[in-house]
Amino acid sequence: LLFLMLLPAGVSADTGVAGKINLLQNYETHAGFLVRLDVTMPDPDGCGRTDWYILPDTANPAALSQSMLLTARSTGSQISLIISGCFQGLPRILHITM
Repeated sequence: LLFLMLLPAGVSADTGVAGKINLLQNYETHAGFLVRLDVTMPDPDGCGRTDWYILPDTANPAALSQSMLLTARSTGSQISLIISGCFQGLPRILHITM
C-alpha cells in the first residue's frame, strides 16, 4: 500500500482487451492502422476515444504487427491487445497476441 501511495498520480497500468476485429482503417490523417473491435473498447489513459485504437507506423516492427491485424481480420480470429498511452488522440496499441 505504501508503494502505491508513492507512485505519481499520472501512472497507469497497461490494459488488455480481447475480441475480433470489426474494422481496419488506414486513414490519411493518422500515422498508423486504426482498429475497431467487436467488444467494448476501454480508454484507460483518457485519450478521449472508445471507437478506435491505433497501431502507430512507428511501432517496432510495424509491418509484422500490421500483418497480424490483417490476418486476424481476414480469418475472423480473436486477438488480444495491450493498450497503453495515446497516439494522435487515440488509445495506442502496444502489444498484439493472436
